[in-house]
Amino acid sequence: MNSIPNRWIKWPAIALFLYIIIRLIDYGKIMFYHPLSNLKHDIYSYLPLLYFLKECGFHQWCPYWYNGFETFVATPPGWFFFTYPLYILTNLRVSFYLSFILVYILIMLAIWYGGKKLNMSKFQRLAFFGLFLGNNVMINTLRLGKAHEVFAWLFFIIGFFMIYYFKDRPVNNKLYWLIIPYSLALLSYHAIAMLFSPLLLGWMIVHRKNFFQGTLVVISSFILTSFWWVYLLTHFSQKSIISNEIGVEAWWMFKDFAHFTSIGVFIIPLITFAAFWLYYSTNKEKKNVLFFLPSLILVLMFFLGLLPFFPIIDHIYTNMYFTFMIFLTTVFLFSTNYAKVSSSIKSIIPVLFWIGTIATIGISLLNTPFFDAPTLEQQDLVNVAQHVNGTFLVTGDLSSINSHRNALYSYGVVELGLTSASGHYPIEKEASYLKDILSIYPAVDEGRCSEFLSTSKEYKITDYISYGEGCTKLADCSLSLITTSHKACLYRI
Repeated sequence: MNSIPNRWIKWPAIALFLYIIIRLIDYGKIMFYHPLSNLKHDIYSYLPLLYFLKECGFHQWCPYWYNGFETFVATPPGWFFFTYPLYILTNLRVSFYLSFILVYILIMLAIWYGGKKLNMSKFQRLAFFGLFLGNNVMINTLRLGKAHEVFAWLFFIIGFFMIYYFKDRPVNNKLYWLIIPYSLALLSYHAIAMLFSPLLLGWMIVHRKNFFQGTLVVISSFILTSFWWVYLLTHFSQKSIISNEIGVEAWWMFKDFAHFTSIGVFIIPLITFAAFWLYYSTNKEKKNVLFFLPSLILVLMFFLGLLPFFPIIDHIYTNMYFTFMIFLTTVFLFSTNYAKVSSSIKSIIPVLFWIGTIATIGISLLNTPFFDAPTLEQQDLVNVAQHVNGTFLVTGDLSSINSHRNALYSYGVVELGLTSASGHYPIEKEASYLKDILSIYPAVDEGRCSEFLSTSKEYKITDYISYGEGCTKLADCSLSLITTSHKACLYRI
């Protein structure tokens, strides 16, 4: 890579690095508390799934959620395999946090080694790390507890440095080492592997004579991971993943444009294109355009709001596209030959680095909460959960105490070893089952007791946890009160 002056990036790099450290230290509270809030926490899924890997095994029947389901059919297992030894040596929440720390260290090492191969200075490598992991999107990924996504980005970065190194060099058998990171990305989070594919395709376009080697890398990676994805495809029709509406957002979907995501849908692609223009203006070789062309086409489709109309890539979350574009932008900025940049633009760029740093930290502080330890009211739910004896569900509105039933489904299994008729990873269960369980909640709220009791009996649900007015509605359906803790209650059929 061509040099960007250290003085432009030194203090922004240090600021972003320190902010990453602050957020990692804050997230360390996960070792001492299981969140119980209604803030979105993906750990309500991933902590139990790691627990299930130990207690039930891989591709095995597991009774703890949904009256039983088969583990890791639709769940990429890479991060769980990586973290499992830590879990055996420590405990569930400590291993979860330590895996984050290890992955961050490995990303730093990947950038450090890969950047050195591309002649990046130490501050450039530190800035690259800070821009990639210190932006609001990735800080929010940390806050959400998406350890498996960060783990997949590690292999995305390793794979990128490998193919970028070979962009300007003759191809040799070392290219086949790319099979390892590409396979691990597929096995950790296939959406990230899909985002890496345009870069790999760009490399194959540049090295058309080596198209076979690139194809062999892809085929070999799919063969190595076939023990998981072949099993998924053979059980695909049985899972609710085919009916889940998840994925990318487009500008025409937003009703409120005064939101960070809706603004980002416009701004981030434009920044990426501006950074590419700067890069291309100083590196006008045809291969530089061809290498990034598939990626830029994907960014353009995102900007125009076309991705929701394309199968597979429409299921990649918006934040992942944001991270992909931030990564591309960082690469363009660090690959620009600033000796060829006009003095007027060079005078602006250091200011833009500072503005970008202040903006991303500011947005993160406003938009991404710090770790939320359980409140006393939320703890009341745990107090009654300790008396569950059978299969339970959580009903009623918990928003008055800023909690959510998914928090209890997670806490119940990983802390108390309880079984529930629901859970927080619906893609692993049949859609028909989920529909029946979801029908219970309005039946209770609307006083349709016979329907509620009939469905409960069908799915062998014995215990119900609720709070406040929800307790009254359970009593109205003639359930037996087992215990209370302030406004929290446990009823039994």
